[in-house]
Amino acid sequence: MILSRQEEIAAHMADGIWGQLALDELFLATARKAPDRTALIDPPDRRSFTDGASRRLSFAEAAAVMEALAGGFASLGLAEDDVVAVQLPNTLEAYLVLLALFRARLIACPLPTLWREHDLNLALSQVAPRALITAARIDGHAHAEMMRLVAGEHFSVRHVLAFGTEVPDGVVSLDAGLGGETAPSTPPPRYRTQAADHVATICFEASGGAAPRPVPRSHNQLVAAALHHIAAADLASGDVILTPYPPTSLLPFAAAFGPFVLAGATLALHHPFDARLLQQSLVDYRATYTILPPGLIATLSAAGALSSARTQLKRVGCAWPAPYLARAEAFPASEADDVPMIDLYALGEAAMLALPRTGGAVPGRVPLGATRLGMDGDSGPVVLETRVHGGIQKAAGGPALAGSLEVRGAMVPSAEIGSAEERAASAVEPANGANGDFVATGVRAQICMTNPPSADCLERDRDVIHLGHGALSAPELDHLLCRHSSIGDAAVYAVPDPLLGERLEAAVVPADGAKVSSQDVRAYFVSRKVAAHKIPDRVVPVAAIPREKSGRVDRIKLARRA
Repeated sequence: MILSRQEEIAAHMADGIWGQLALDELFLATARKAPDRTALIDPPDRRSFTDGASRRLSFAEAAAVMEALAGGFASLGLAEDDVVAVQLPNTLEAYLVLLALFRARLIACPLPTLWREHDLNLALSQVAPRALITAARIDGHAHAEMMRLVAGEHFSVRHVLAFGTEVPDGVVSLDAGLGGETAPSTPPPRYRTQAADHVATICFEASGGAAPRPVPRSHNQLVAAALHHIAAADLASGDVILTPYPPTSLLPFAAAFGPFVLAGATLALHHPFDARLLQQSLVDYRATYTILPPGLIATLSAAGALSSARTQLKRVGCAWPAPYLARAEAFPASEADDVPMIDLYALGEAAMLALPRTGGAVPGRVPLGATRLGMDGDSGPVVLETRVHGGIQKAAGGPALAGSLEVRGAMVPSAEIGSAEERAASAVEPANGANGDFVATGVRAQICMTNPPSADCLERDRDVIHLGHGALSAPELDHLLCRHSSIGDAAVYAVPDPLLGERLEAAVVPADGAKVSSQDVRAYFVSRKVAAHKIPDRVVPVAAIPREKSGRVDRIKLARRA
């Protein structure tokens, strides 16, 4: 399935940013160059959150597993461009499955492991997956059993597959593929023209609507994002990248998966819930690069845990949950000791901007205009363009140029994914949107009169709440709360958190004579099988929910009142 228009493809090919090879083919090229180099290292505490011992694989071993898993997918009768949903923890299987799906000419749809039935059903109904892949258990939850039940809600699903020791009836075990075992009659990968222009992934983005929005990306668009990050962070084959981010969104694809595939860097994986183990892993694996949220960087930096005296780190990627948080005054201790910093701005699923921090750099200030693919920033093809679309608006210091931060370029999605029926109609679809046009990021920005010009990110859509690196839709939770029998009206809102960026709270207008506690809301959300991170930390009774003239909830006023 190709969503990019041919003129866009030709332009990026001429610039040298896009190429002919898909990600699985690029990985095999890397594996042939250095077959014995370590490719993937499991978290050392793997047994504490999922089945199986911690493993490490060379590039040759990883390539063999990729081929075996791809052969298994082909033997199931999955057709080209079928969507396969993947919900796996940050273990080596997550990366091997993605590569194997690409090898089998399938579309990978990675899902956060925190999602439960409610969240999965909202997402999967939009992409009509043919298969679901997960683990028998993740953090004590029976994910394989959950996926088996979810499959019953979606007529498109034909197979549920899982890794692990206790796979329930009706679920196909994938453990044999980890040993490189596959049937000798497995057909070779299907050849197709313009392989790199086909959709590789569909990730989900909180859109401020009733359900997360699916965002498709081609192999070439993922490669462009990765090349931008590799150049900004100066990554090479000898680097060891320690990442706590599972590959479920653009940022980890660009900052971890991409350098692993393209540069041949080693990926050391971390389960993102143990800061002490992360510190130890930085030392044990001799990590040269890591990607962490600003709050955690500030905490570790205060303890000297990121210094060159204690680690082999050459640089640290500061992964801002959203650029509106990226301000020096918000995280004054976010410098990583004496190790250079790379600021990574995840502009939703629209783009990922990587900027080496210099003495004059201000976190959160986005350069406007063209960002080039070169270490000096002045040479190489344009990989991303940014602009502020708006006009003169009121500001605290007087009139200012402000508006919506918009992006376009080789990593920006070309168009929205079509429905299952539309995808079945043609193997190569016309784009649903305007290829090459600027795309809104949902961030409001103000132009700064600097040289070169830049913009301060002021705020983003308040209907999207950021918890750590993840995001959720506030209207989705409003709707759920209002269906509670003891609640007349309700809305969720965000309050600042020094580590996560934001925390979730809810304001409720009780129905006549009713009382609603935080425990009541928690029990209600659990009964609806909603992801735990979507459950408000606190519930505040109010007389009325403030709304704007349009009827939209005024979440800023709500948070101030709380």
